[in-house]
Amino acid sequence: LRMTLINGGLEQIQKEEYNMENNIVTSPKHYKLKDGTELIDVLDILDVSKNLDRAVEYIVRSDKKNGSDDLLKALFYLVREIAQKYPDLDVQELLRVVSESSDMVKTS
Repeated sequence: LRMTLINGGLEQIQKEEYNMENNIVTSPKHYKLKDGTELIDVLDILDVSKNLDRAVEYIVRSDKKNGSDDLLKALFYLVREIAQKYPDLDVQELLRVVSESSDMVKTS
């Protein structure tokens, strides 16, 4: 079913059979693992913090959706997690080391 605005009111319109397997809201393809498992089910089992949850989501979907943008978002949430769990750690220094490491990978 879908809702359509007709004559100033909402009216339900019958649609072809609703395919839950390919539903972009409840089952987006970019959050499915290779074996068809839903990422949300895995994250429920892992029971991790919101930051780690989001980081994993962005990592998993990166090849299927926004590539490097998603990986940068994942890194953002990982840095937040580190800063919250280890407040004495110099996050800026950590990011500098990571940046230098990625530069070494690019040149090899």
